[in-house]
Amino acid sequence: MKNFIILGTFDGVHIGHRALIQSAMAMAKTHDMRSLVLYFTFPPKFYFTGIKENCLLTAADEKQSLIEQCGCDSAEPLEFTAELAKMPAETFFAEYLVKCRNAGGIAAGADFSFGKNRECDILGLERLCHKYGLHFVKQDFMLHNGKKISSSLIRQMLSAGQAENAAACLGRHYSISGTVEHGAGIGRTMGFPTANIAAPKEKLLPPGVYAAITETLGAAYPSVAVIGCRPTLETLGCRIITESHLIGFSGDLYGKYVNLELCGKLRDERKFSSKDELIKQIADDKAAAEEYFNSLN
Repeated sequence: MKNFIILGTFDGVHIGHRALIQSAMAMAKTHDMRSLVLYFTFPPKFYFTGIKENCLLTAADEKQSLIEQCGCDSAEPLEFTAELAKMPAETFFAEYLVKCRNAGGIAAGADFSFGKNRECDILGLERLCHKYGLHFVKQDFMLHNGKKISSSLIRQMLSAGQAENAAACLGRHYSISGTVEHGAGIGRTMGFPTANIAAPKEKLLPPGVYAAITETLGAAYPSVAVIGCRPTLETLGCRIITESHLIGFSGDLYGKYVNLELCGKLRDERKFSSKDELIKQIADDKAAAEEYFNSLN
């Protein structure tokens, strides 16, 4: 059976990505083909810049899971290598897509390009599909507040603290997942124990203090999440960490898997003049988070 291949990087698997996948899945069904999402593990632009940390909306396992949830028949990662970087577009098309993956159709977003020096854009892809007798689907841009929804836009939104706008583009809250690791243990001594989340190193960690939802042990808890380097306490080598204070939870989460959803930014991280001032601010942050979630009811 032929594959209707859906091409892209799909970082974030945002609403535009899902619209593309759904359109291609419908076309695949019409033509009695399997739907195959073929995605780059890292955005090619990061290959050229060398950026490998604190840059992705979705880590590898997370992206695979989100794509599979769209209902496609299969999803397959593709590593962007030096060989691919210098490969002519038609060679990639003929060898990787038509020959190796038995392509009967191709789908991509309107800004997709490939081949050495990005030589082939979406119009070039359409011409290749016509040349080789393949079906073709192009997904037009989706907009948010007049701007094209893209992974780059969502990264900018998160870096600017616009968690709600990012959620509108993603179709869900931005989340950070991982196991709970031991930290400095200072939060517990201050009356606000936190779960320190060991996020993948490539995951984008937008600094700030957030009203958040922490999911763990089959339950979801309103939370105060802090992403930053603890400038007041100067612990853990001042590296960027992600920690969450679960409101209403008591217990031990070390080694447990948690998923943290960033709902709304409360403030920027900053350095306080004393530990007592920090404790007061944390109490205010907890109250602000509770008010945030109460306002949604």
